Amino acid sequence: MGVNWPSEPPVLSDGVVSLRTPDVSDIDDITAGAQDPDVQKFTMVPRPYLRVHAEGFVEAHNAGAWGMVAPRLGHEGAQPRLNAAFVITGLNDDFRGVIGLHDVDPHNATGEVGYWLGPHARGVGSMSRALGLVLAWAFDVAGLTSVHWNAAQENVASWLVAQRHGFVVDGVTTCGRPGDVPLEAWAATLTRERFGASAG
Repeated sequence: MGVNWPSEPPVLSDGVVSLRTPDVSDIDDITAGAQDPDVQKFTMVPRPYLRVHAEGFVEAHNAGAWGMVAPRLGHEGAQPRLNAAFVITGLNDDFRGVIGLHDVDPHNATGEVGYWLGPHARGVGSMSRALGLVLAWAFDVAGLTSVHWNAAQENVASWLVAQRHGFVVDGVTTCGRPGDVPLEAWAATLTRERFGASAG
């Protein structure tokens, strides 16, 4: 068992949205999108979010950094993990948000998905399309066996997107930043078999 991580980053598209690795042209859009109160409340982006943070994100996840392993977040000394981050755009390359697979275990072929949209891009199905593209790539190309998702229970929009693609809640946990009041959260999993059945 193991992942089949491509040597080059993919460009994914369904004819409505496209996903590609971030580059320097996205820095201003990422910085602006991360100012949104919901993005700051429901994700782990730095707060306050400065341009230098977007620069660091692009440096860590651009095409040149593809395939580099990193320590698992919050687990010192653990097996290094793979990460894949994509910007979500329209077909004219207009920035909409960010989606990524992170903490991908190269041996057990599992990972976690996370995502956010800028306020201007919400309500038109962009994230559902983006998640579908990432999951199809994760299972059909990279060879993952399961993908995990978690989000605050208040973040109903995120759960509706995940549920639409077949994620099933495993239990209740908490999420949030150190020093903040923990938020009650759902933890959910999608297996390759369940995704294939729902896609079929």
